[in-house]
Amino acid sequence: MMNTSWKELCSKQEKETIWQSIYRVIRRCSTTNEDKLLRFGERSPNESASLLAKTFYPDDDYNKDTEEQRNIRAEVDIIIRSLKNYTDTTYIKFTEVEIEMVFQKMNPKKAPGEDGMTSDICYESYKTTPSILLAIYNKCLEIGYFPKIWKKAIIKIIPKPGKVDYTVPKAYRPIGLLPVFGKILEKLFVGRLLWQLGREGKFSNRQYGFMPQLSTEDALYDIMTVIKQGIKEKKIVVMVSLDIEGAFDNAWWPQIIKEIQRKNVNIHNLRLITSYLSSRSVIVKYAGAIATKPTTKGCIQGSTCGPILWNILLDPLLELSSDMDVHLQAFADDILIIAKGNSSKDVEDKLNPALEKIVTWGKTHKLNFAPHKTQSIVITKKLSYELPIIKMDKIIIQPSTSLKVLGVTIDKNLNFVEHLDEVLGKAIKIYKMIARTAKAHWGLHSDIVKTIYIVVVEPTILYAANVWGMTVKKEYMKK
Repeated sequence: MMNTSWKELCSKQEKETIWQSIYRVIRRCSTTNEDKLLRFGERSPNESASLLAKTFYPDDDYNKDTEEQRNIRAEVDIIIRSLKNYTDTTYIKFTEVEIEMVFQKMNPKKAPGEDGMTSDICYESYKTTPSILLAIYNKCLEIGYFPKIWKKAIIKIIPKPGKVDYTVPKAYRPIGLLPVFGKILEKLFVGRLLWQLGREGKFSNRQYGFMPQLSTEDALYDIMTVIKQGIKEKKIVVMVSLDIEGAFDNAWWPQIIKEIQRKNVNIHNLRLITSYLSSRSVIVKYAGAIATKPTTKGCIQGSTCGPILWNILLDPLLELSSDMDVHLQAFADDILIIAKGNSSKDVEDKLNPALEKIVTWGKTHKLNFAPHKTQSIVITKKLSYELPIIKMDKIIIQPSTSLKVLGVTIDKNLNFVEHLDEVLGKAIKIYKMIARTAKAHWGLHSDIVKTIYIVVVEPTILYAANVWGMTVKKEYMKK
C-alpha cells in the first residue's frame, strides 16, 4: 500500500512538478527540532514570539524623523487626503477573465492565511457565482479600499540553515501567509501596475528582481560583461555587494506612496495601494505561543505586491548611478556596485563617493546599509598594484578572494573553480537523496538514472553557465 501511494504521488503533475512533490517529502522526512526559546527575559514562549514580532516588524518611529523625513511624511499626508476626496467613478473594471487567470496561476499546495482556505477551495466557491467576487473586487477598486481582514498575515518562522545559534531572532526568516482572496486582489492591481509602468518605461532598467522576462542569469550576465570589459581594458575592477539591514521589513510606506505618485500611477490603483499600506497586522506563532502586532512599515515576505513595491521604493537609488562613474544594479534587495580604473586611487575616487551617496540615500529613506555585511572583491590582470581602500560609512571594507553573487561564486581569478566545486557537491548530494528513494521502490534502472540526471543534476550544475562556461578551464569542465 505504501509503495503504491508513493508511486501515485510521484506520478501526479498538477500546479507543481513531480520533483517539487518529492523535494517536499524529503524535507519533511529530514530531522526537525522543536522551536528553541530565544535569549530574552525569562525565555518563555510568549516572550520569544513577541521578540520575533518586534524584530521582524519594527515600528515606524515618528519621533526619530529628520526634517527631510518629516517633509516627506507631510507631503504624503496631503496626497492621501486628496485621494480620499476623489469622486471620479470612471475606471476600467476588473473582469472575470483577469480573476480566472489569477486562479489558474495559483498553487493549491501553498499554505493558506488565517481563514484556512486554500486557492482550490476559494476557486470552487468563486465558480458557483463569479459575479459576487467580481463585484467585491470592483467595489474595492472604485472606493480605493483594501479590506482589513485581508491585511492580517500569519507569520511562519523558518530557521535559516547552517546557523550556529538558534536562540537569536536573526537565525530565522519570517514568511507571511495571507488570505487567498486578498492575494487575488493584490495580483489584480499588481498586474495592472506592472502593465502601466512597464509600458511607460518607468521601472529602472538596473533592477532585475521580480521583473517580467528577467532572471538572476540576466543580472549575472550583465555583471560579468562589465567585469570582463574592465579586464579587457587592463584596469582594476572592484565589485562591492551591499547589504540592507532587514530590507523588506523596513520598506518605508510614505516613500513608496510618494514614488508611486511620482510615477503617475493610475489614481484608482494608487488609492488601492495607499489603503493596502495601512492598518496592517501580523500574527507570529512560535513555540506554541502567539504574538499579534500592528505593522507600520515593511513589505510582508510572501505577499504578492511586496516585491513590486520594493522595486518602486528602490528605483530612485538606481537612478543615482546616472550621476556616478560606476555600474549599479540590483536583484530585489541584492545591490551590486562595480567601479573600474587605471589605478587603485582612480577606483577609490569613483567608488567611495558613490558609496557615500548610497548610504545617505538609505538614511533619508529609513534603510540602513550594513558595512559589516558588505563584501568586496578586486579583479585585475595587473601583476603589481595596491589594494584600493574602500570605505562605507567610514568603515573600511576588506576585499575577499571570492564573492557569491546570486548563487554564483565569482573568484578574483575568474576561473570559477570554487563555484564548480560547490555546485558539483550540491548536485551529488541531491542525486543521492532522490536515488536512494527511487532505488527502494522501483530499482535504479537506467531510465530512472537518466531522468534524475536531466531533471536534477544537470540544472543544478549548469545554472548560469552562460556566465562561467566560456571562462572555466576545459580540463575542469570534463570533470
